[in-house]
Amino acid sequence: MNLLTPAGRPVAASRRLRPQSRHYAQPQQQKESSEASASQAPKIPVTVAGFSGRGIDAVRRLVLNDPALAPTSAWCIDSDVNLIDAAKDYAQTVHLDSTKNLTPADVRLIIGTAASDAGGKGNIGSGDGSLAFVLAPSSMAGANGTESLLQLTHSFRANGHFTVAAIVSPFAFEGAQKKAESKQLVADLASLAHVVVVLDQDVLLQQEYGSGDSAETLTVAESTEIANAALEHTVRCIVQAVNAPEMLKSTQGGLMWHGKELRHFKRLISPPLQQLLTQKGVGVLGRGLAMLPASAAQSMDGGYAAAMMHLASEAVAGAAESPFVEGVLGKAGGVLCSLRVPAVGPAGDPDVEKAYRMAAQAAAGALRTITGRSCDDFLVYVE
Repeated sequence: MNLLTPAGRPVAASRRLRPQSRHYAQPQQQKESSEASASQAPKIPVTVAGFSGRGIDAVRRLVLNDPALAPTSAWCIDSDVNLIDAAKDYAQTVHLDSTKNLTPADVRLIIGTAASDAGGKGNIGSGDGSLAFVLAPSSMAGANGTESLLQLTHSFRANGHFTVAAIVSPFAFEGAQKKAESKQLVADLASLAHVVVVLDQDVLLQQEYGSGDSAETLTVAESTEIANAALEHTVRCIVQAVNAPEMLKSTQGGLMWHGKELRHFKRLISPPLQQLLTQKGVGVLGRGLAMLPASAAQSMDGGYAAAMMHLASEAVAGAAESPFVEGVLGKAGGVLCSLRVPAVGPAGDPDVEKAYRMAAQAAAGALRTITGRSCDDFLVYVE
């Protein structure tokens, strides 16, 4: 499941639901997965540009983990020739010179064709544009290529592409100056991109797992791995939300289904999703997992529909406790929730579709219970 919340701090949480008993994914388990996806290939153009080692690693994951969902155009950008040479196997590359600045020709090549509503609208009123993602680590803050990052972000939006910037913030031990530079980078990106997602990897080092003498904390390497994977899932969450054929909107307890076919949207992003994503604030990502034995699911009153509702509620509860999201939902202005569910029957079967819809409604109810009335704008979709 993926949750995205804007306002103060937008939040993104992601969950997968499987028919086995409740299970919260430990941070060590929130790593790269080779599991095949049943989702369809992206229906709209998606460009992803990764800066430095962290951003380039996220691009690699997006391209190789699930080729069916790989971005239309993938770019790796850095001044390290070794990183660039390795990235040529799966993406287009730009090798920055000693100034670490992109040339106008580089920008034109990465941006591609401008949308018909170029000029900063970001395809809000058009359906012929694309999604653009800029991924980078905190090392980009300060004098380490910040201008290139900001330049590309600005150019994507100015050319009419809905633009998302996602960065990983520094660890506390990297020093107050690096923290301050990262904070300024987020502020600069917020003035340029439609959406900014910040992954605070320092919170991962503060998590303890186990109890008593067996309690353990994550290492820096483990925290880095989780943050890198979160960059990948930030992209997937938003891309799949834009491609979702329908979405459940929950406002003050009221539920309404919105869909491209139901409402005949002729724009890149549906009005409910555009309204949520463009709220003020930044986003964070959380991931979780809920499981139930298939035998138990089959024996439940209500069958698979009841099982899907149970799993959805459990998944929401687990995502709310994940490190990036814990304590944040109460400050959020909205939540985008993605439910990745197992196939329980043939596509198009009315009973199957009903089960998926009931799962979405259960997720919305669980979110309302967790957040109380502090946050009351939820969008849920099933993939």
